[in-house]
Amino acid sequence: MIWSIISGLIGLVGGTVENWQKRQTVRAEAESRIIVAEAEARVRISERAQTAEIDWDVAGINQMAGSWKDEWFTLILSIPAIMAFIRPDIVMAGFLVLTEMPLWYQTSLGVAIAASFGYRKLVDLFAQIKGKK
Repeated sequence: MIWSIISGLIGLVGGTVENWQKRQTVRAEAESRIIVAEAEARVRISERAQTAEIDWDVAGINQMAGSWKDEWFTLILSIPAIMAFIRPDIVMAGFLVLTEMPLWYQTSLGVAIAASFGYRKLVDLFAQIKGKK
């Protein structure tokens, strides 16, 4: 009789432990699936960001095909270099005036020039500078 009580208690405890182990296994599998899903989501986000950057570059290249903007900025940027040999005082005065321009204008000019030449990283840098000041 005692033996059947003990064996019943052991069966009860064993069933409880077995149920606890099953719950732990299910919980571990669920956590594992969550970790995998989060990693896959990060990969998809990264792939989308890379695709967006490539699309931005391609759009910029396509826009530059019939544009004189690059040549215009090249000409404008060359004038101070040429003038430095002729009248450096005028060039320096012009740069001093530019340093007094509002920050939004300086940043916008830098972004326009960088974007014109397709230097996306410079555009990002100018945007960061504008955000800090």
